[in-house]
Amino acid sequence: MSLNNSDTEEFFAGIGAIITFLICFVYAIAKYGLLLGGGLGWIPSLIIAVVAYYFISIFGKLIFYIFVAICLLGLYLYLKG
Repeated sequence: MSLNNSDTEEFFAGIGAIITFLICFVYAIAKYGLLLGGGLGWIPSLIIAVVAYYFISIFGKLIFYIFVAICLLGLYLYLKG
């Protein structure tokens, strides 16, 4: 769906969007209850998931490299003592 992305990048963008949808939907249910959050919470969750899909598909490599840098910094600080 996005420009110049491999199948692997599309796959991980889809997985990220699904996880984003589930987290937002559970939050809506927890915040507004089962009736309102469960009945209408899927709408904003879907919108946020679509935005997350495109954001991840565009900036996926950058997000991955930042994550790796943070992990390496944490490992360095842990080993430094």
